[in-house]
Amino acid sequence: MNTGLRIEFIGVGEAFDPVLGNSSTLVHSGIDRNTGRGTKLLIDCGYSVPRDLFSRYQSPELLDGVYFTHCHADHSFGFPALIGRLRNDGRTRPLSVIGQPGTAARLTEIYELAYPGSLAKAPFPIEFIEFDPAHPVLEWRNLHLAFAELDHPMRNFGIRITAGGVQAGISGDGSMTPQSRDLFSTVDLLVHE
Repeated sequence: MNTGLRIEFIGVGEAFDPVLGNSSTLVHSGIDRNTGRGTKLLIDCGYSVPRDLFSRYQSPELLDGVYFTHCHADHSFGFPALIGRLRNDGRTRPLSVIGQPGTAARLTEIYELAYPGSLAKAPFPIEFIEFDPAHPVLEWRNLHLAFAELDHPMRNFGIRITAGGVQAGISGDGSMTPQSRDLFSTVDLLVHE
């Protein structure tokens, strides 16, 4: 059983904000009584997010996973720096990377542009998990994840995270659609960029 959720804002700025970092949240689940630890899921990782995250937390083992709502630069270009920092700081345990179909290929392409040939040499396993938009739910660790598409120039899926009877929704970018309104209709907190 899980005891709930806590949402921490890593960045609250838009793509080109001169002061505030790219929009990103860190979801902390409560302690899972089966494993004795909580789950930490980073939502989106734009180019300023690794700096902002590592200014707060130094442990390379902090994150259990990263969810990408979509792969616009302000939501995904921090991926190479995140993985590089985790590698350099000695991470050993697996990291899940979650997204819509095509996310693994896109993030690999971004990483290869930044640091050719080094993603495959990461000293920790990176597990890419792509959900099926026709059945947009996923049980991951101690979280129930559900997804819905928003109206945005690049295909973007908002996420609803449920743990311990608490629900939080994070939209990524875009305007609401009937599917996203339905997804977020029961959440306790909605973060809408």
